[in-house]
Amino acid sequence: MRISPAKAHYQKACAARPSEGGGEASGRSDANAYELMLMKLAEDKRRLKDVQSMERKAEVKAELLPDYLPWIDGAIAGDSGRQDDVLMTVFVWAIDTADLDLALRISDYALRHGLIMPDQYKRGLACVLAEETADLALKAPVETLPRLLLSLIRANELTTAGDMPDEVRAKLYKAIGYAQRAAAQLPEARASLARALELDSRAGVKKDIERLDTAIKKDSPPPASAGVGCKRSFPALAGPGGDRRSSHCTDPPPGHRPPRPTMLTIHAPTPTPSETPIDTGAFWPTIEPAVVRERQRIDNTITPNRLRGALIEAIASTNAALAAWRRRCMADGVATLAEVEAEQIDGKSILEHRYQRAVGSLAKALLLERYRDFDATGKGDRKADSLEEPIDGCRRDHLNAVADIAGRQRLTVELI
Repeated sequence: MRISPAKAHYQKACAARPSEGGGEASGRSDANAYELMLMKLAEDKRRLKDVQSMERKAEVKAELLPDYLPWIDGAIAGDSGRQDDVLMTVFVWAIDTADLDLALRISDYALRHGLIMPDQYKRGLACVLAEETADLALKAPVETLPRLLLSLIRANELTTAGDMPDEVRAKLYKAIGYAQRAAAQLPEARASLARALELDSRAGVKKDIERLDTAIKKDSPPPASAGVGCKRSFPALAGPGGDRRSSHCTDPPPGHRPPRPTMLTIHAPTPTPSETPIDTGAFWPTIEPAVVRERQRIDNTITPNRLRGALIEAIASTNAALAAWRRRCMADGVATLAEVEAEQIDGKSILEHRYQRAVGSLAKALLLERYRDFDATGKGDRKADSLEEPIDGCRRDHLNAVADIAGRQRLTVELI
């Protein structure tokens, strides 16, 4: 049974009150509300104790989490930094239910203020976040790993200063490397797996690194052909005494008639092969790379793998920006973006159109920002500088679309 809006507001307000004492319930200004939350937590734990199946326990935790969201929102907004066992237990439940957005949000707050895990947990917060997030990714299907990449990187960033066994950190780098490999980010994946091997020689990634080395070498451009440059190639000619001159000369021999030039063949970019849709999660609509190409005017010189990598990064960033809004929708019983009440245009919700625009615009900005990878000359730098305005425009379209979906006012900043 879901809590009422009035009770949710009361929980949030109580959790946000400034602390007037220590971390114990008796020393808090919100002692009564906090004690009530502890009582509810104890009751829910008893309910979970009666469930033997781990899979069913995760389902029950997912049912219980929305009741705690107002308290969590209030505690983080209040930013008091006091110890809160309700908050820390919900952090563990969020990981158990694969809600990494909520887990990272809580851990960011808890790590900044030095909160500790409840007594029944033997590991520190940083260690729990790193290991449980890595375990979740390593057990996930390969096709879902790109969606977890941003969360894994964020977990690594949050726990950088945290103390944990090297084997745990290695496991997190291994998970990051696997997610980067699934997202076609091969050099980055190789670096992450190499770091995992440095931390733990038994990480089990040696064969993965060898396979990545082969794949990276195969994808690298071929070396320049012999003779390209200042030299020109001519047929070997017989000189005095019948000797053969070199077939590569800086200038043609006297009296030599160069051969007729052959026809130059220019190969246009080949058509893009069929690009499979990208699953963005249960709540969000599927992204069609071919549709993004057409709408964002991305030509076929951008390979399918390169476009897919940019789209995956754009999806992860967009989903993270809308995570809090998505949780509120799901707490209200809305299962997908299409079910959110909104105007229908061209047979689809306007929110779905805006999500497609947010992802496509950000993906194009990411591709444009990498322009210098193709041409590192002075001319290339000047061309890259000329792309700054289109990049800013793409990022502005992304932010506007995200604001429109979440119902926030667009922000325009004018420099004076």
